[in-house]
Amino acid sequence: MDCISCQYKKHTCFSGQLHCGGCVLRKQCSSVDPEHTLPRASQRVPKQGAAAAAYNTVQAEEGGQAVLDCLQPWHHLLMGRPEYHFSWAPGVPGTKTVNESNFIVLVVTEDSSLVLNQLRLDEQGTYRCSLQDQNETVFYQVHFLLTVAPLPNQTDR
Repeated sequence: MDCISCQYKKHTCFSGQLHCGGCVLRKQCSSVDPEHTLPRASQRVPKQGAAAAAYNTVQAEEGGQAVLDCLQPWHHLLMGRPEYHFSWAPGVPGTKTVNESNFIVLVVTEDSSLVLNQLRLDEQGTYRCSLQDQNETVFYQVHFLLTVAPLPNQTDR
């Protein structure tokens, strides 16, 4: 393991320990215990046709706000300048099968959350956030199923 001064191959411990064998928060280095390290991206992100990625249900009212946050505690341990890629597949969630070609890129940013203000009914759909490096390696991906509820009809008085 390249671990001189903990600048390479950072790992995080799911067991809650401060240090479990990898380079954790610039602690002293030692050999890596695979049981306590973060899996490689190829193990975390299912390939097309594999098991579905996690989906989070988000509900908001028309004219309201929704925050799509895809930050995970280990994201700050990634080397380089990873970016969050937010995309959207329009349509009422669950009414049709969503394919890769349905997604429209919304924004690529270093911010881990996307704030949607003054929501309209036509903005509901499946939103996707993927954390990628400059080489387009996907480290993490999550989907949000956004449903926008219409405001009750208001009558003029």
